[in-house]
Amino acid sequence: MQSDSTTWLTFANWDNHAYFVKNSRYYIDRPVTTGEKAQKVDMEKDEKPRNAKEWEMWTGEVKEGIYYSNDVKAMRQAWLEEGIVPRANVRGFNSFNSIVRDCGKGECLVKQLPQLHADIEEFM
Repeated sequence: MQSDSTTWLTFANWDNHAYFVKNSRYYIDRPVTTGEKAQKVDMEKDEKPRNAKEWEMWTGEVKEGIYYSNDVKAMRQAWLEEGIVPRANVRGFNSFNSIVRDCGKGECLVKQLPQLHADIEEFM
């Protein structure tokens, strides 16, 4: 059977997203892996899971660590007014999951408290 790129569907999986290629010919001619199990390639973005029990509520002091906040959008605006442009994890139009800014030795990461946080805490 002669195969061409129209008979194959090829994709790469990175950060739980599927990226499809337009032309599968390169992957048909040379398989990416020869083993039974594909190898994981650690990307710079990949991080180890963080223990949420170590997180603290945001007190307003910029220091290294991971913090929760009730209003990340307002914090981002305050930082912008200080002249600091934080890296942001966007979840929608003008809505943010988290913001990060450098603070000397490390990073100050502030995450939005999840919806129904009190109910979740009570359940746990």
